[in-house]
Amino acid sequence: MSANRELKIKEYSTLQEKSVKFFPSNQYANNCIQTFAELDDWFSHWKDYEKGQKYKAYFRGMGEAKHKLYSSAQRLWSNYEIRDWKRPGPQLQYQDFVMKLINESLNDNTLLAKVFKLYGIEGTHKEFPCLSILQHYGSPTPLLDWTYNFRVALFFATEYATVPAASIANELDDYFAIYVITEQTFRIKEIEKRERALDPFPDPLEIEKQKSVLNSFPDPLERAHPGHLSLLTDIKLDVTGKYNPADPFKKPLMATIYNQYIIPQEGLFIFNPHAEVPLEDLFSKESLNAIPKGAVVPNSSFMVYNIHKRLLEYVKRKIAMEGYTRDYIMPDLKTFASSIKEKVLNGLV
Repeated sequence: MSANRELKIKEYSTLQEKSVKFFPSNQYANNCIQTFAELDDWFSHWKDYEKGQKYKAYFRGMGEAKHKLYSSAQRLWSNYEIRDWKRPGPQLQYQDFVMKLINESLNDNTLLAKVFKLYGIEGTHKEFPCLSILQHYGSPTPLLDWTYNFRVALFFATEYATVPAASIANELDDYFAIYVITEQTFRIKEIEKRERALDPFPDPLEIEKQKSVLNSFPDPLERAHPGHLSLLTDIKLDVTGKYNPADPFKKPLMATIYNQYIIPQEGLFIFNPHAEVPLEDLFSKESLNAIPKGAVVPNSSFMVYNIHKRLLEYVKRKIAMEGYTRDYIMPDLKTFASSIKEKVLNGLV
């Protein structure tokens, strides 16, 4: 892409512009954490929160606070203006673009096709797990990465934050960001729960249809709202802290477990089916008013904490002291295996 070409995806220009999009903090002006003491208090709050409410909050860390919450597929779709690429037939729609990514990944001779065949996963059962794997390995998808662990979010935010020059044009260049959705602010429906029809004798074809990614895109004429979001989770444990293999959605997602990143990152995904609406804009007043009557309505938008980059090194060391380092979050099994050999040999000297 030409360096002087204007990108279609916009960024926030000021803290004030951004702060009105999110739930306002009573403690931090413009939702900004500026001092070491504020950071310590914030850290302690979420550490206490997770003790009794694990899996009831989702966190996303971003190295640059100025970026809006667009998925990689949205960025590719908009910045390259893929809708207008010349092709025979009708104009390409966003959902068709996403389905092409899935279908190409599941062709008979691809690795993913063989993985799902090994696990006995067929039909539309493969589609969301396919997106999960593509997201882990860098392909554009309509998924956004989140985590149940706020320290993991801090790791990714600090890992990819850049230190700005002495003079900055955008005040947000001085901040990285942590986003938080709690079940008190908005409970996103989980993909597997969409399958559980109230009808005691549901139509098998209808259930199969509900498992399709294509069926998760709203009608083009329907106004965007947060009810269109879905949550996709690989490793959620039950209230006793155990993994439940009987959960009907765990079998398809177990096909992603060969990715060694899943467990340390405690990850989940949020599926945004809209081509050009960032996640936070689905909580605007207009979008909230578009939610159908009788549906569960969120109390508000979700939260953001803009953390000043002067705290960057402090945060890195704070989470490292609890074991959240690059070697843990993004493990390399060859390095791990080699380290085991060295430890054993050293212990025999």
